[in-house]
Amino acid sequence: MNISKVEFGSLLTYTPRGTSKKANEARTVMTYLKNDKITRTGIPTSEYLAKEMEKEITKFPFSDYFNSNAVLVPTPKSSLLKSGTLWVPERLTKELVKVGLGKSSESCLERVKAVSRSSGQRIGSNRPKAFQHYESMQVKKLLFKPEEIVLVDDVITRGSTVWEEQID
Repeated sequence: MNISKVEFGSLLTYTPRGTSKKANEARTVMTYLKNDKITRTGIPTSEYLAKEMEKEITKFPFSDYFNSNAVLVPTPKSSLLKSGTLWVPERLTKELVKVGLGKSSESCLERVKAVSRSSGQRIGSNRPKAFQHYESMQVKKLLFKPEEIVLVDDVITRGSTVWEEQID
C-alpha cells in the first residue's frame, strides 16, 4: 500500500495541568472515555461519543475521514493487549461503524513490544518517540485491500505516537 497523504484531527482536547472549571470538566470527560464509563444517558462513553459525532459530523474539519470507504483501525495501547481488558479505541471504532461513520472496524495493528506510557510523563522526558512506537507494532494482514484507513485513538496527549517532530 502506498500512502498518499497523512492527515489528523481531534474531537476533544484537554489540558492535563489546567485548573479552570473548563479544564476540570474536560479532564472528567477524558476519565469517562478512558474507562468507557456509563454516561448520564445510560450508555457507555464510546457509544455516546459515536452518536454525538454522527449527529454533528458535518461541523468537524475532519468529517470527510469518516465515510463508507473508511476502515477504522484502533490504535494499540502502550502495553501488550491482554484478553478481556478494556481497549477503548476498539470500542470507539465499533461504535463509529454502528452509526455509519466507517466501513468496518479492523483490529489489524498490534503492539508486539510494550513501550512506556506517554501520559503522565513530562515534556522532554522519556516519552516514546514515533519510531519506537513504529518498531513495537506489527500489521496483521486483512482479507481485503482498504481504500482508506483511519487510525482511531481515545486520548492524544501530544501526538508523539504518530508524529516524530518534538516540541520539547
